[in-house]
Amino acid sequence: MRWPEQLNFIPNARKKQHQTDTRIDNQIIVITGATSGVGLETAKMALANGAVVVMVIRNKKKAEQIIASSLSEYKDKIDLIIADFSNFDMVKKAARTLKESYDSIDVLVNSAGIYRTKKHLLDNGYEEVITVNHLSSLLFTVECLNLHPKRIINVSSEGHRFGNFSLKDPYFNHRIYTGLRSYGSSKTAQIHTVYALAPLLKRNGCTINAVHPGEVKSNIGMNNGIVYRTFKKLFINPFLKSPTISGQGIYYHIASPNMADITGKFYHLTHEELPAKHARPQERSHDILVWSLKQVGLVKEDIKWLKS
Repeated sequence: MRWPEQLNFIPNARKKQHQTDTRIDNQIIVITGATSGVGLETAKMALANGAVVVMVIRNKKKAEQIIASSLSEYKDKIDLIIADFSNFDMVKKAARTLKESYDSIDVLVNSAGIYRTKKHLLDNGYEEVITVNHLSSLLFTVECLNLHPKRIINVSSEGHRFGNFSLKDPYFNHRIYTGLRSYGSSKTAQIHTVYALAPLLKRNGCTINAVHPGEVKSNIGMNNGIVYRTFKKLFINPFLKSPTISGQGIYYHIASPNMADITGKFYHLTHEELPAKHARPQERSHDILVWSLKQVGLVKEDIKWLKS
């Protein structure tokens, strides 16, 4: 059966996923959002294959409990850095801490994410979902670039198909806000910046790709009210798969020699895929990158590696 292009994510989800047995002994793997779901499973895979893992997390107590209960055998290879990705100052501080502790890193996995059913503005007036899912991840990435990562993996989502990104109304001040639209918008912006950054980072030997982690159980969205949490628990989670699948898929992008030189792509787990038309490479990919940098207090001309 030949699926319509816009539905290729359905057969891709059913395909056997690529795996690698390549070890990454003593490589420094930095993972944001690493205390649950995709981020945690990715950390487990990296640790099991010899890596040193820096978990960039919001809740130190929760992270310490996880380490004590399920990662105790790797505790000497785990470093914790605190950062709330709804706060740019904390993101910058986390990056400074990372740079004070390490001369270089090997891989950055941007896995921190949030889903909100109702619009929530932060103290700076920015909408929270795009701040956490896109802007703060971009800020952290930029701040970490002088640590010379070889690979950057943005944990993306097929949810980008539910919402285009609008440069005219990025924070839904005029458009009708829904959880799916805001989440989709944030992931669309994230994908566009992958396209815009890829050729610029490639000159310095760094790849960047966007990866949908599969339809798996996670805690994303559990910050919402009891109605949504109950609905997710009873009617969504039973149809989702174990996040172990995500950890294996993301690990393939971290470690596989086959991914060493591939950049600027969107993947459904380990299978390359075309995203929705509104999220494909185009002139506005550059415009979205420039806008995004401006939102986090940066400009393209100030960053040497971004100069064309």
